[in-house]
Amino acid sequence: MQSRMCKLMILLPITMVMLLGPYAATLWGLDTILVKQYSGYDPNDDRIHWVSPDILLVEHSIYFNAQIPYMTLINIETNKIHKLIIPDIEPKANCLYNILDVDMAAQMVLFVVFIDAIEGKKIRPSIDKYYLYDVASDRITNLETEAEAIQANPDAYFKEFRYFDTLDYDSNTKRYFVRKEDRYAMIQDVISGKQDRYPYYYERDQYDKEWGLFFIKETYDYCVIPYDGKQLGEKQVIGFNMHGYSKFFLGRYLVGVYAKTMEDMLDIGVEPVAIENLHTNTILQFKNVYSITPNQQMYAVNPQKNLIAVCGFSYSYIDRDYIRAMYLFRYYPKGKINDSRVRYRSGPSTSAEVLGMFEKGERVIILERSAKPMTIGEDTKYWYKVQRSDGKAVWVYGAFLTIVD
Repeated sequence: MQSRMCKLMILLPITMVMLLGPYAATLWGLDTILVKQYSGYDPNDDRIHWVSPDILLVEHSIYFNAQIPYMTLINIETNKIHKLIIPDIEPKANCLYNILDVDMAAQMVLFVVFIDAIEGKKIRPSIDKYYLYDVASDRITNLETEAEAIQANPDAYFKEFRYFDTLDYDSNTKRYFVRKEDRYAMIQDVISGKQDRYPYYYERDQYDKEWGLFFIKETYDYCVIPYDGKQLGEKQVIGFNMHGYSKFFLGRYLVGVYAKTMEDMLDIGVEPVAIENLHTNTILQFKNVYSITPNQQMYAVNPQKNLIAVCGFSYSYIDRDYIRAMYLFRYYPKGKINDSRVRYRSGPSTSAEVLGMFEKGERVIILERSAKPMTIGEDTKYWYKVQRSDGKAVWVYGAFLTIVD
């Protein structure tokens, strides 16, 4: 943390540069399209997070000496950029924001502000202030100032953001197990001093609730462990090609960096962004998009809207210069109907109008999924908005849909 606190960097003006035309590449059943490119971000230290289906948050991990520090919210549907500023931080304070936890479904963000208190030539230990941000209402809650109100009714603030499953390892039995964590209790322990710090969410193993899989990395191997919410399955080794930190999506793909040779790199440690198919161990590199190998949060996957965000670099061959930018890609998985006479509807609900029937084996393109899963009979699945071969967009229940390469 101290190494990040010591970095003094200047953020370029935050402006949207351009809306680019389609850049498409066939990717084992995914069509990857470059939708937008934003400038003003620094891939050396900035971290990115999807905080709602339409909003990307940029965590600027630097000092701002001339103004109050802020985080940036990008609405990718309206192209509006909003600065998130904490009202009780002193102007020109030497401080930075650090994301502790995010839940896109609940649209809640837990973060801390580290403030360097300087008195003349004396530097006191940094002050930590903890906040909860509700994206939908744009409400910022100081967790210490409003501690009594939160304790009286935690769910009025944390709601669906409160609990999550995390993977842990028992060294005695040499087996993994799932532990349910309480975000409210954890942050209370940190504020009260019972716990040293809140664990950063990107340090936890990723859990893909949509496909019921934990994603872990052991030394050089990438592995998945099935988990249906009740029982943990056996670990499966699935790949090893990607470098550093990677993001897992669709139960079979990784987005990260990959360089086969030194010539593939833009610079030492700056490698091409790529997607790996974990079923076939095949790699597709994004054209002229690079990222830094060890950064934990330079890629963010939005599974509801089929979007991948990358805070990275491109290279200008004319000016012989790096171009630092935020890239946004949309991918379209291909699916297959796995049962006969499957109803498709006008919306993601059994009460929505039935528009017709799919036949078994019919191929579709997946456009997006519902915000929450629904339980029907013994299945708890998401609904998917899909495009039929005739171009019509309809909704189908996930139990009747299989992703295909």
